[in-house]
Amino acid sequence: MGLYDAESINAVRAALDSLPGGRDILLYGEPWQGGASQLHRYEANKANLAMLNERVGIFCDDTRDAIKGGCFDAREPGYVEGKPGSFWDIGAAVAAWCRSDRLPPHAPSQIVSYVSAHDNFTLWDKLLCVRYEKPEFTARDSVALAQNRLAAGIYLTSFGLPFMQAGEEWGRTKHGDHNSYKGPLETNKLDWTRAHRPEFAALTAFYRGMLAIRRTCARIAGAYGEPQPFVLALQGWLIGFIPESPDPKDVVVVYYNPERTHQWVSLPIGSWRKLADGVHAGTNPFGPIYRDAMELPPVSVTVLRLEQ
Repeated sequence: MGLYDAESINAVRAALDSLPGGRDILLYGEPWQGGASQLHRYEANKANLAMLNERVGIFCDDTRDAIKGGCFDAREPGYVEGKPGSFWDIGAAVAAWCRSDRLPPHAPSQIVSYVSAHDNFTLWDKLLCVRYEKPEFTARDSVALAQNRLAAGIYLTSFGLPFMQAGEEWGRTKHGDHNSYKGPLETNKLDWTRAHRPEFAALTAFYRGMLAIRRTCARIAGAYGEPQPFVLALQGWLIGFIPESPDPKDVVVVYYNPERTHQWVSLPIGSWRKLADGVHAGTNPFGPIYRDAMELPPVSVTVLRLEQ
């Protein structure tokens, strides 16, 4: 999209809006050139985000790299792999970078949050490349499964528009090929036998549950123009926040724990039950009622709902 000027992209948005049902059509793109351009100003890129219609979205590589590490260095870690100091960027990503000066002024809905797409490493391959010099991409890996769930849990509880690569929900692998556009079908195909392996079927169920939570608790996404989430003061690399909600029946609190160990956190006032615990996720609360404090599982996203 960065090869076009902002005025042209805004004209496309206006033309779509003029169609019957056109306002239901999503419009988003890659806010970079991918090479040289004859345009020298007013490109529809990240630097000119404030010039774009608020209903034109951009793929947010800042969110992608904060969660799982840079896409051009296979070994560079992100928050889910334990990169020191990365929690600052995750805090910004949760609020769609509206609190950060990293991006020009914009609406939360303009931020497309993701960790894998057609380009670069798949999420599964990236998680293994960070930890191993010679990864076994088809092997079962419990650490990568937990990191995968946490990565998905972060962008599915952040403001903005979530996006995922087909097959990410069951650990899609391209066997370490980070630029497979000219690769063979064997590399680029969706491997449905992998999708039905028990560990990946469970991963798919987790994605399904997190998507259901997001759909039910729409204020997680900032869908109604809510104020930015209220961030809780926590120790270490832990992150916790409460999406603003005027409805007392729609109050949730979200915690991220990238540590390899259990971590205790204080809870806001009230009685809370789990919607997600880092392994299971869904819209029906489960487990005991928690008050005052609880222990977060290692490498996990936890979502709690306030009990009435």
